Amino acid sequence: MLCKICGAQIPDDADVCEFCGAQLSEEEAVLKSENSVIENAEDKNDNFSESDSYEETEEKDGEELFDDNERRRRAQMEKMLADKKQQLSEIEKRRNRKRQKQKRNKIILIVLICALAVAAVGIGVYYVTQNINSGNGNTTVTPIPAVTTAMPAVPTADPTAEPSPALSMTPSPNDVVDSTTNASGTSSVVSGASGVSLGGNSSSGTSSSSAGSVNRPNKGNSSSGSGTPSSSTGGNSSGASNTGTSSSVIANAKNSGISTNNITSQLSTGVEVIHNTGTGRYLMTFVAGNVKYYANVSEGSTTDQVKNKAYTITAMPTNETYNGNTVYEITGFTKYDGGDYILANSGTAILTSNDIKGLSKYQLALARNEIYARHGRKFQTAEYSNYFSGKKWYHINPSYNYSDDNSNLNEIERKNVLFILNAERK
Repeated sequence: MLCKICGAQIPDDADVCEFCGAQLSEEEAVLKSENSVIENAEDKNDNFSESDSYEETEEKDGEELFDDNERRRRAQMEKMLADKKQQLSEIEKRRNRKRQKQKRNKIILIVLICALAVAAVGIGVYYVTQNINSGNGNTTVTPIPAVTTAMPAVPTADPTAEPSPALSMTPSPNDVVDSTTNASGTSSVVSGASGVSLGGNSSSGTSSSSAGSVNRPNKGNSSSGSGTPSSSTGGNSSGASNTGTSSSVIANAKNSGISTNNITSQLSTGVEVIHNTGTGRYLMTFVAGNVKYYANVSEGSTTDQVKNKAYTITAMPTNETYNGNTVYEITGFTKYDGGDYILANSGTAILTSNDIKGLSKYQLALARNEIYARHGRKFQTAEYSNYFSGKKWYHINPSYNYSDDNSNLNEIERKNVLFILNAERK
């Protein structure tokens, strides 16, 4: 307010003007007190209104705060549920991957075990085969592999060296002596001398002459003598089966020259025995496939012992030469010089229906296995073992290849095995 004396601005509650010192009148004091009461009332009204308004605002804010908290809580719950679902999904994925890995590991383990088992069986078969081929006389079990061959215009059957059905050792009614035998019933086939001894391993070809009755006379292409035994010079005879190699073919045969090729089960014809003055050793010459070869033989061998005789020969080339020709070392040697055979010509001539006419299935089985026995095969079946053990020409060959029976036979014998096998099946 203003002082009425000096007009200065003084506080409303002042009693004396602080500028001029004039006292305020009682009227002004009363007016001042009334103004003060009015102002206090207004202040109280204002305070009451403000408190009411604050309470209303607080209630509204409380409701909004509750709604926000609820929304946040729900949002957190939804987020937690989503996280849980994601975690469960990840756990399931890891489990599936673990199961797949375990399954894969099991499969790999099974495959490895199978591979090891197959390898062990293969190694066992290999060592058993090696032991058998090494000629161990203590071997009691002889494998009987399937005899297979792949030749043109020949049936593709897989003959085995021994048939599966049980066989009777009783001779067949068809097993009669032909009129070509002599009156005494003894065989008139006289084998040539067996004095040829080879430098390598020999098979069962060292057959001697047999005085017993033969089950079947020589037929077809066989040139074994019958009836009265033919005379021989120095104990030799021309009882060998004819291989179909004429003297002109032998004369026209070409020398082998320098060669590194092996001779494997080749049907051959003996030519002569010569003395190699360079080495002091004896050489046998033979023709196989229109080629003339030279092979070492033992001292004392003669031309009469080998000339025009049929052999199945397996030989390997050496570093020696004779007149520009490679000298071979014979490792397999089978002779065809008669003997007590069912089919004496089965190793040197292709058989025909006339050759096996009248033979029973049992005799055909014996004739088929006779081809293998001639090369020195050891038989597991008792019937065959007993039968061939009774033949003077039969000798077990320690070098016989049991892993492939047909590898021991020449080409003609392989064809005849299939021919006889087909006849057995009819």
